[in-house]
Amino acid sequence: MGGGRRGGGFNREEEVKFPSASELQRFNPAALMVDKRKKVSLADSQVTALTAIRNRISERNAPLLARYDSIRKDYKPPKPQDRDRTGSTPETDSVRTASLNQMRTLRQLVDSLSVRRTTDVREVLDYLAEEKQHRAAVDLLNDQDRDFTDKLPRFPDGRGGRRGPG
Repeated sequence: MGGGRRGGGFNREEEVKFPSASELQRFNPAALMVDKRKKVSLADSQVTALTAIRNRISERNAPLLARYDSIRKDYKPPKPQDRDRTGSTPETDSVRTASLNQMRTLRQLVDSLSVRRTTDVREVLDYLAEEKQHRAAVDLLNDQDRDFTDKLPRFPDGRGGRRGPG
């Protein structure tokens, strides 16, 4: 994809920081509703149902987050001297390739989590049919969405988390 760039496809903009799996786990929309049950005015039966949804979301995401965390812990971006080198050696090419593959996999996993989050938010909101509860939940979930997006790495093509200036 980025083969035309100097240094085997890496540039300074591509130095991304991936959040830990435990940081991403905190963005379970059902858990937020359970935690903020008073603000959303949830009945005990709704808390019980949302607790079950929270657990389902956590269980469904556990394998993906475990894989993500394993790869993230091993992720080693190329050293600046390797990234900026215009020449090529088998060692630097190997480091670049391994790093690109790790980054690509992490990015796919982050994209999967984002898609799952959209589905999870919809499920939580569909459960809260009462207008006042729904409105309060939307406000809380919008804040959580912003925090989630800010946690995600920013990719040079504009996809992902934080947006750059301008």
